Amino acid sequence: MPDQVPAPRVLVIDDEAAVRAALCVTLSDAGYAATEARDGAEALEILRAAPADAVLMDIYMPLQDGFEAIRELRRVAPAVKIIAISGGSRGDFDPLKAAEMLGADRTLRKPFGTDDLLGSLADLLPVPRPGGPSGPTGA
Repeated sequence: MPDQVPAPRVLVIDDEAAVRAALCVTLSDAGYAATEARDGAEALEILRAAPADAVLMDIYMPLQDGFEAIRELRRVAPAVKIIAISGGSRGDFDPLKAAEMLGADRTLRKPFGTDDLLGSLADLLPVPRPGGPSGPTGA
């Protein structure tokens, strides 16, 4: 039997439980090992215990928003790939441009499609084989 490559690990960070759940199902169905966190502070705790290959992170969250989390992630886990997501802007301020300036590797504007999400991950990580070893691994 050939060596099985572990599924790339993706941490989904969003304060909305339904969004986290939907993204984790989509990622798991595509062969990624998906874990979830409610905010940037919880994500950093999870990443310290079990590093991920990528994070999919909402920008506007309570406790620690995506901007703070990106800065901290770049300090404690510089190799992790970051995809920032947001649906809102405030006047002329574009949060996704700010996320890129802070170190996000990719951005997605809500609402986005499954193809956009999986395409962004494929640009950053090895593409998993659907049906391979994966599944939810966290909260």
